[in-house]
Amino acid sequence: AATNADEVGKDESDDAYFRDIMGANLSYGTAYISDVFVSYHFGTPDPVFLVAAPIFSIDQKNKLGYIVIQISLDEINKILSGEKTEELGAISGVRGRRSTFDTYLINENNLLITASIYENEGLLRQRVNSSLIDACRSKMETIDTYSNFHGVRVLGASMCLPVHNWTLVTEISENEAFLIINNLRKNALIFIIVFSIVLVSLSILFLYYLIIKNVLLLRGGVQI
Repeated sequence: AATNADEVGKDESDDAYFRDIMGANLSYGTAYISDVFVSYHFGTPDPVFLVAAPIFSIDQKNKLGYIVIQISLDEINKILSGEKTEELGAISGVRGRRSTFDTYLINENNLLITASIYENEGLLRQRVNSSLIDACRSKMETIDTYSNFHGVRVLGASMCLPVHNWTLVTEISENEAFLIINNLRKNALIFIIVFSIVLVSLSILFLYYLIIKNVLLLRGGVQI
C-alpha cells in the first residue's frame, strides 16, 4: 500500500534503507530513522530521509511488515525557515525574522543536509566546520562566535541530535546580533548628554535665583 499508486508492487528489497530496517530488527513500539539520501521513489529525485516502524499482529507476536514515511528535506527546510508555520496560518514565520538569521542541519560527515540562507544548492556537498559541530561530536551543546562556512562572523548555538550524530545549528551575524545593544548604547549616550545639558541649565537657574540674584541685590543695596 502507498499514497502513490505507482509505488504499489515495487520490489524494494535491494534498497539500502530496506536492508537497514531489516538489520535494525525493530521491536514493537520502536522506530527507525534513516540518514539523508537521494530517493527516486514517488517520482522525485530529491534528498529525503525515512522514518519506519514495524507493524505487528494484534497479539504483538508476529511482525507483519513496516510502515515507512518518506520525508523530503524541502519540507524540513520550510519548517526551519518559518515558511511552514505561515502555510499553516501563523501570523509570523519568515516575516519578522532578522535578515541574517539562519538555521540548518549538518550530518555526521559535516555535510549540509538542509538549505542555508548562504547555500541552497550545496545539499550533501557543502562541508561545514565550526566549534559548535566539534563540540557536538563530544555530546556538548554550546554557544560561540566564529566565522561560518561562508566567511561571515556569526553568533551561533547548537543542538546535538544523537540518532545519526546530526547537529542543528542556529546562527545570526555578529553585526545584527549586537545591533540592538549598539543602538541602546547610542541612545543611552544621547540621553546622558541631553540629561547633562538639562541638569547644568537647571543648576545655573537654581544658582541664579537662590544665590546670584540675592548677591546682586545685596551689591545693589551696598552701592545705594
